[in-house]
Amino acid sequence: MKAFHAICLVISTSFLSFSFAQNIDSIAFENEQFNRVTANIHFVSTRKNHLVSKQVCNQLEQVFNKSKIAFKFIRQDYSAKNFPAVFSSPSGNKIIYTRQMRLTRDVFFSSVQEKKDNDYYIFIVDSFSDTNLLAYALPNKHVLFVKYSNLPNFSKVISSSLMRARGVSILSDTSAEALPNLSELLSWKECLELRKSNSFFQIHDDYEFVTSNNGLVAYYLWSEDKNGKIITSTPTSFLNDIVRPFKRNNSIVYLKIANPLFWPIYRSANWVISPSHVLVVLLVLFLLWYLRKTVNKRIVESKWYKRWLFRIFKIIMFFVSIGIVYGSFVLVNKYYSYRFLENYQFSMFNNYSAQKVINGLSSTPELIKVPQQANKTEIFIKRGGSWVSTISKPVLYFDLIKGKDGKTALYFRNSSANLSFNGKSIKALNHYFVITEKDFSGAIISKNLYDYQGKKIEAHTLNQNPTKRILLFVNGYRPVSTSSDLEKTFAAIQSKGLEMPETSNYIYDNDRFAYWTPWKKINYLFEDRIHPDDIYYADGHHSISTSDYVSILDFTNAMSFFPKQCKNLKKHNCEYAQNISNSKVKSKSILPTNPNESGFNLRRMHGRVAGYNLLQLLNNEPNSSRNDTLYIVAHSMGFAYSLGMSEVLVNKINFGGFYIIAPENARTGVVNVKLWKEVWQYGSKLTGLNPDPMCLQDGIAPQSNVKGLYTNNIIHFPKELDKKRGFSGSHFIGNFTWIFDLPQGTKGSVHGN
Repeated sequence: MKAFHAICLVISTSFLSFSFAQNIDSIAFENEQFNRVTANIHFVSTRKNHLVSKQVCNQLEQVFNKSKIAFKFIRQDYSAKNFPAVFSSPSGNKIIYTRQMRLTRDVFFSSVQEKKDNDYYIFIVDSFSDTNLLAYALPNKHVLFVKYSNLPNFSKVISSSLMRARGVSILSDTSAEALPNLSELLSWKECLELRKSNSFFQIHDDYEFVTSNNGLVAYYLWSEDKNGKIITSTPTSFLNDIVRPFKRNNSIVYLKIANPLFWPIYRSANWVISPSHVLVVLLVLFLLWYLRKTVNKRIVESKWYKRWLFRIFKIIMFFVSIGIVYGSFVLVNKYYSYRFLENYQFSMFNNYSAQKVINGLSSTPELIKVPQQANKTEIFIKRGGSWVSTISKPVLYFDLIKGKDGKTALYFRNSSANLSFNGKSIKALNHYFVITEKDFSGAIISKNLYDYQGKKIEAHTLNQNPTKRILLFVNGYRPVSTSSDLEKTFAAIQSKGLEMPETSNYIYDNDRFAYWTPWKKINYLFEDRIHPDDIYYADGHHSISTSDYVSILDFTNAMSFFPKQCKNLKKHNCEYAQNISNSKVKSKSILPTNPNESGFNLRRMHGRVAGYNLLQLLNNEPNSSRNDTLYIVAHSMGFAYSLGMSEVLVNKINFGGFYIIAPENARTGVVNVKLWKEVWQYGSKLTGLNPDPMCLQDGIAPQSNVKGLYTNNIIHFPKELDKKRGFSGSHFIGNFTWIFDLPQGTKGSVHGN
């Protein structure tokens, strides 16, 4: 919930109070007191003759000269890669890169390229399918696509696109209409906005799946002949012919079943119920009812001592019946899972290539994603023209048989939950495959272990277990806009919707969503104190419906009527405020009073999935994470999410420091301080003796103490930061760098010991 307020359709700019600072900036800017900043512009030509002239570069510099931005131009010819002549244009109002744009970008960046924060890559293309479109750029992203032109307005098209990429859009679109003199349109505020370097180098839009090497389900595809031999293009190409496209946190099934007895009539994250489930349970209940009726009749007809025996039998049968009913359901479910969820023939993919199947898995609406709670493998095997899928265990074993004629044949043998290699057998916490090479007599020639990416794991690394420090950042709510400018907020809502999609529960090795880095690089400050060996990022973003506010409307009302910061911070008059019915009420009553436990626990349970994914990364080689130490920095909604992760990781890694910043619904969470070397909660003080004045409170996530923490573990804002605080300011992650002003060794300081 970094800037939770930004999604609200209210005329309120309480994110930060900028007016006084802006006046100072205006005077300083007009008096030329700002130094020049530099950006590197990489022109990537997708056609031989698409060269950007020196004249165009000079014109670009003139446009941005008013903003005191200088450019360094780098020209790169990439025409040999056969990029498309016409690039498809984005449809609708979602701000995303098209598939062609993504492929072009990914091919380019698959080779070693510079990736500095001030780098911008402009792909010069032939044209777009929308003939009126001259360029395409996304705010705060560093990859742009511009249609080549030798017309005088070419530099203006590039300039407008660069402005948009740097977060300023002074034109409604970049069309074929005559473009005005852009430098004349720039206000001093927009010049300052252009100069900001709030985001690090980013090439992915906010909606696309970024390939990660974690996920509970690993996908494999290959083709077999009628004898089960895996078809390979060359005798040594088995690593490429065993296709490994991605990992996901779900398996994929097709539930358009021909037999009506197995049509799904109810589906949840953990269950699929069909008429066969219901019929079998009803049949068992009928048989139990008939048995009970028979026993009752025998009781009436029997003598007194037999009556008591039958009555005891009835009592026993009551409890046994519960088990029988449940058992019958489980047995049907096991058959159903095996027949339809774990093994299935995908007739819709008949005669498809592996790549077409991969594309179909993501784009076919009839396919159902079934969440998983443990490491599994989903294998798609092509036999003849048909594709069959099966759910298997995380370690796959293959035999590579060398025949008398010297030719080799690859066969899939089985899967296992354990990794048996080099005389050891350990529980697999990640996905692997083992290829055993044998001669024609069955004697083993060699045995090789690979991780899912195809990296060969040497036998000697299995005996190594270096001790590592692991730093994990867990972000909270990701708003559609972090701007305090109302027009930009409305524009973001129109293009992205009210909320961003919920977390996919993957772990990243970079600040994928630019949550931490733009705000004074607060993640770097933690790194400098903790000195980690490995750094990971988890996404705790969930809908507002999981917060204490429950709905956007409730949050909007609170933000609208909660008192703004008092003009005199030494004499507060914010104890009371007007509510939506224009009545005078205590300001505190505007904030949510009931903890949303179900929403908190939903985030916590999703965090458990991310915890399993992190466990994969920590045990990939496969070393043991038991001698490593974990440090967690969690903000806002990320608190509940990090609790779920720690539930999975307990007893599998040592817990170092837990740094909880402005937690949302902290009163529902419980932290066992005995597990951690240090735990600190940072934020506003809402309860207890001498609480903060209401106008300085965190309104986005009204603060309460995390259960399990002592008062000594809870650190509040220093007095000198009151001017930055308020409904949003007291929650904003960029306002928490004061943590690193605390003297080392004092309460709340981050030392990473």
